[in-house]
Amino acid sequence: MTAATPTTAATAPRTRPAVFGRPRPHGAPTAVRAAFLLWWTALAMGCAETALGAAGELASPGGMPGTAVALVVAARLAVTAAMGALAFALLAGRGWARAALAVLLGVVGLLSMVYEPVGELAAGVPLAEVFPTDGPSAIAFLVVRGVHVAAVLTAVVAMFLPTAGAYIRDVRTTR
Repeated sequence: MTAATPTTAATAPRTRPAVFGRPRPHGAPTAVRAAFLLWWTALAMGCAETALGAAGELASPGGMPGTAVALVVAARLAVTAAMGALAFALLAGRGWARAALAVLLGVVGLLSMVYEPVGELAAGVPLAEVFPTDGPSAIAFLVVRGVHVAAVLTAVVAMFLPTAGAYIRDVRTTR
């Protein structure tokens, strides 16, 4: 007979696959974890857009007063915190959070980002006027907005993949 090798934390078999060296949060499948990260990417891009817009307003001679800019930034941060909480609820398998994210960010938020430029393009405004690239901040804003829109669209798709739906159903039935 041979002596058994002692099991340590390093050699113990994992019961769940790891993500960045940690056990998967709540056993969430890849689709839900991807949606979670994509929602946070979208929220970060929204904060970057807010910062670029606030800087532009404060630098512009005819821009909004500083207190108005501060109020807009505070409101945007409050919305970001609330939507971030919804993303955590989605990660925990809450179906109501998936519905709220789909409606609030996937529909209302996305429409607020694309309504004006699409309307201007439909009215015949030239593309270069709708999406100006006349400086580094304008280009930065376009890149940030593009990543923002792509993250929202991809997050909506990811959270409605079959594995995400099965996870949410499993969480609901085991509570």
